[in-house]
Amino acid sequence: MLRNLSISFATIVLVVLLGSFSASAQWFKTLTDSNRLSLGLYGTHYRDLLNTRLDRQEFGYEGADMAALKGNNTRFDMGFGVDVLYFISPTLSLEYSGSKGKMTGANAVQYYESDVRFNGLALNVALKRWITIKSDKWTPYMRFGWDRASFSTTRFFEQEPGVPSYLGEEKTLSDVVDRLSLGLGTRYHLNNHWHLFGSLQFASMASDGWDGYNYAYGSMRGRDDMLQGQVGLRFTPGKTTHMDRKPHARSGGAVRDALMDSVVKANTNGLKRLREHVDSLGSTTSRLLGIKQDSINRLKDDLRRVEADLRQKDALLAEVERQKQEEKSAAQLVRNDLTKALEAYAKLGIVVKELEGKVNIVLPSELLFTTGSSVVNAKGKAALLAMVPIFKEKTDMGIMVEGHTDNKGKPASNWKLSVDRANSVVQILTSTGQVKPERLIAAGRGQYRSVNTGSAPSDLAQNRRVEIILTPQ
Repeated sequence: MLRNLSISFATIVLVVLLGSFSASAQWFKTLTDSNRLSLGLYGTHYRDLLNTRLDRQEFGYEGADMAALKGNNTRFDMGFGVDVLYFISPTLSLEYSGSKGKMTGANAVQYYESDVRFNGLALNVALKRWITIKSDKWTPYMRFGWDRASFSTTRFFEQEPGVPSYLGEEKTLSDVVDRLSLGLGTRYHLNNHWHLFGSLQFASMASDGWDGYNYAYGSMRGRDDMLQGQVGLRFTPGKTTHMDRKPHARSGGAVRDALMDSVVKANTNGLKRLREHVDSLGSTTSRLLGIKQDSINRLKDDLRRVEADLRQKDALLAEVERQKQEEKSAAQLVRNDLTKALEAYAKLGIVVKELEGKVNIVLPSELLFTTGSSVVNAKGKAALLAMVPIFKEKTDMGIMVEGHTDNKGKPASNWKLSVDRANSVVQILTSTGQVKPERLIAAGRGQYRSVNTGSAPSDLAQNRRVEIILTPQ
């Protein structure tokens, strides 16, 4: 009996598979015969636009992008890709595309090379309905696109143009982000099977990091803009007039209805054969129904376990959100305490900020050091010691000290001076023994994280600073 049951069940599965395969084959044949599907190869040019909006950092400072296609080490940016185009109607088409290429750019002290990939979808809207074109060879269209963009960037540092510094090359950034694009294009049909195409589109990417440095800080991102041009060739298999060359006043409903009729007919024949076989099983049917009920009961048990897991995960997410709110409230209290403790130094340019649970203290270099020196003066030492009691109390927060310089002088000297100044501040904060050294990190940023790109003395003074960043541990 069990053997008969196994044979019957295998027969049912085989009939279903044959019916599905027959329907799929008929559907694909109808699809290709109707000239709705096109396969293409294309070349593309990526043009990184110099972003005049400036990339904004977490603490309110800004820095300009490096420019593409400038400098001795940059070159013409190119990529190649493939796409699949499906014509929903003579007016609308859906496009999948993937491309790979390289982008370059440079400024006075460094240049970058970035390997980039784009994979995404686009909706093309033909403009023949609104533009009078007598020839059926040309089809202008508007393109709306979304891509998943990935890049991996190497930065090369120079002390002087054309002279590599001891820093050499540095693999600085790899990321995967979203990109939205809008543009215009046109298709030129050589015949019903082959057509040329070209487009030009403006795209905005959710990162400014493919020059090797994301000016946004921490988990935040900047934005970057680009122009992308494409030229390529597509092939369309089929037996009828290409969908793109039909009158655009029609929706293509007749072809779509014929396609659906053939699919429904194939499925109906498969179901008829399955019903005839099930009727011949007789008494075996009741046993099959018993097995089916057992499967339903197991599925219900699995569903209850999944629901319990989801409730547990929701509770964990709520706990994480509560902890974030507590960290933000604690950071605001620390900022208030520091503002009060440094009230006597407020006129000297000290700024205290709070953002996303972190506290940032900005101290002008003129308050702490004489020009070119890393030795803290008496007034700066007094200001630093005024913060120590608060740092001592907030043992659950890590402390990072960053030194910054302007862009006067050689980059290597500026970098060393910023490191030495950060170390001097750390030594004073730990000198009383109230703040444990393992809580502190000293870092030198040199001239590479400026807050003002101007060249006036007041602009350069804003870049010469020491930042103390408190972060919940």
